Amino acid sequence: MNNFMNKLVCESLQEYINEAENEKLQVQQKWLDNLLRRTIKPLKVIVPPANVNDLRKILEEQHKTAGQASKDNMVENEYIKPAIEGKDIGIIGHEAIHALQGKTTDLFKNLPPLDYLGDPEVDWDNFDNDIERKKFYYSRPPEIMAFAWTYIINKDDTIKKEYARLDKKIYAIFVNYVNQYKNHNVVKNWINNFKKSLKVSVTKIDGYNLPFVIIPKEDWPKGKNDPTEFDSDDNVVRVRSDYDYKKDPLNWMKHELIHYLYHKKGIKDDGKDYPTNNTEAAAYTYQFKVFKKQGIKNLEDIIDKLGKKHHLKTLKKYWDKA
Repeated sequence: MNNFMNKLVCESLQEYINEAENEKLQVQQKWLDNLLRRTIKPLKVIVPPANVNDLRKILEEQHKTAGQASKDNMVENEYIKPAIEGKDIGIIGHEAIHALQGKTTDLFKNLPPLDYLGDPEVDWDNFDNDIERKKFYYSRPPEIMAFAWTYIINKDDTIKKEYARLDKKIYAIFVNYVNQYKNHNVVKNWINNFKKSLKVSVTKIDGYNLPFVIIPKEDWPKGKNDPTEFDSDDNVVRVRSDYDYKKDPLNWMKHELIHYLYHKKGIKDDGKDYPTNNTEAAAYTYQFKVFKKQGIKNLEDIIDKLGKKHHLKTLKKYWDKA
């Protein structure tokens, strides 16, 4: 008798679970039907930054806001690591796009919860499995844009095949986003720039660790004579590849050290014209102190090498102060 009752309870419980799962899928279907009845217009694509540190900040902020900041170090393990190792470069941009979508669009508005896809977990890796449930996920407006990005970056034809079997409206939006990304100048060099951002080196300058990246001479900004520059966005010094940063014959690395330290301490530029602004005044003064210690007696002896003859009057003040 007990076995019979247990069997009845189990069967009733399974029927209840099945009904609940069916209700979830009905919610998804109702949402999708409403979506397809509307006119769906593509937005301008969101292009995530190509710098790994910027991407990390965006994702950590998003997960912190969502209360997931400490969840098994998800950002680092599931997004950053696969991208750095080259296993899935697209995923880091995909997730950053979602974070930026949440800030700048209403694409997440009125979406059914993801757990409404039901149990068991969708088999994402097998193209032929769970087709009915996958269509709800891939049709979500935020995902259409993000998967277009992943398709372009990872060159994953499976993604395009997934969208090709969806409703024509959804596929048309996907193709629109793919073409936007394909023709976007920033996206064309995104992978190379992302990989460059992973190659940050550190050199010791006057007791400080100064992060820097080597930039190929052909990629150096046209018209810029200085062989170094401080990038405040990435908090790193950019060094032109033909400049010997180790010997630093013109003390440009010492100059950039001051920019780096000012930025690190939160000292802002006063906005005056170059080189009268406060950050350049401090950087040149320090640079000139080093020159004087090296035995250079007159600014005029090095001004041509620095390429700053047109700023001699202003720089002379810093030299005298050094």
